[in-house]
Amino acid sequence: MPWRGALARRDCVTIRKTSANFLRLTQVCAAFSAAAILSFAHPVARADEPPPVRTMDRTIAVVDRLVITERDVMVRVFEMRLFDRRLEGVPDEELIAEAARECVDETLLEFWAELEVGDPPTEDVVRAGKMTWGRYEALAGSPKRLESRLEDAKIPTRTLRLHAEDRARAELRIRAALAKELGPEALPKGRDDARSSDRVRLAQIVLVPLVNNDPRSEADSLERALAIRREIAAGLSFEHAAAIYSQDESTARMGGDIGWLEREMLSQEIRDAISDLDAGAVSSPVRTELGYHLVTITDFESPMRVEMAKRFRKAEVRVLRRLRAENDVSLAPGITLSPLPEE
Repeated sequence: MPWRGALARRDCVTIRKTSANFLRLTQVCAAFSAAAILSFAHPVARADEPPPVRTMDRTIAVVDRLVITERDVMVRVFEMRLFDRRLEGVPDEELIAEAARECVDETLLEFWAELEVGDPPTEDVVRAGKMTWGRYEALAGSPKRLESRLEDAKIPTRTLRLHAEDRARAELRIRAALAKELGPEALPKGRDDARSSDRVRLAQIVLVPLVNNDPRSEADSLERALAIRREIAAGLSFEHAAAIYSQDESTARMGGDIGWLEREMLSQEIRDAISDLDAGAVSSPVRTELGYHLVTITDFESPMRVEMAKRFRKAEVRVLRRLRAENDVSLAPGITLSPLPEE
C-alpha cells in the first residue's frame, strides 16, 4: 500500500462507497485532475533551461483520486533491494517502473478487497507487520544496519514501519477477498499435511552450551530447552519464547523464523526431528553442532497448497483485469502497467 496520510485513504474509500452514478462522475473528474497533476509533475524544460529538479513528491501515478508519489515508490524500491541482493547495484531509475506497477496493482486490489471484506483483525495485522519488520532487520544484517540503510536512502524509519503494516493489511485483505471470489474452488481436494511436504517454513529456538561437550553444561542446556518447551505447552507463544530465550540473534528477533527450506537441505538431525511433526507442534530438543534446538513448522507447501496458490493467482489476474478496465489509472511518462497473463 503506498505510504501517505490516513486522511487520503479515508477520503478515497468514502468516495468509492457512494452511489454508482456519483462515483462515475467522480472518476470522470478525477481523470481530468490526474492529467493536470501528471502534467504539472513533469514540466517540459526549454532547450536553454536545465531539466526539472527531481523531488520525492513527484507524481508517478494516479489511481482514481489517489496520488502515488515517488516517495511511495522509493519505499517499495528499498524493500525490493532488501529482498533481492542482486538489485543492490541497479540504478533507481531501472527499478522505479517495476515498483510503480506493483503500487498501482496493489492499490486497485486493496480498494476492491476493502469493499468486499472490510478490515482484517487488528491483531493479525500487527503480528504480520512485526514479522515483516523482523525480516527487514534480518535481511539488512542488524537493526543498526537497517537504520543506516534507511538514512542513506533518505527514508524515515516511521515511513518504512507504516509501509510494513500497510503491506500486511493489504495482503490479508486481498487474500480474504480472493477466497470469497473463488468460493468453494478456493480449497482444492487433496491431503493438506506438513509431513508429506517437501518444502517447509521453520522457526527455531537455539540454546548454546556454555562449554561445548562438557557434561554439566550439556545437561544444563538440555534442561533449559525442556523447560522452555513446557512454557510453550502452557501457553507461551513460540514467537515470544524465541525472542526471549533463543541465542541465535539472527532469528530470535524474527520470532525464530528461519524461512522456507527444502527438506533435503536440512541437517539430518533436524530432518529427523520434524519427520513426524505436525504444523504448529514443537519438537523435542535436538542436538546439533550449534547447540540444542526447539523446532516448529510454521507453514508448508503440500501439493494441495501449491494448487491453491495457482487458483488464487488466476483469480487475482481475473480481478485485476476487471479493475484496470473499470478504474481510471493515469501514469507518468515512462511508466506502463505490466501485461497480465492470459487465463
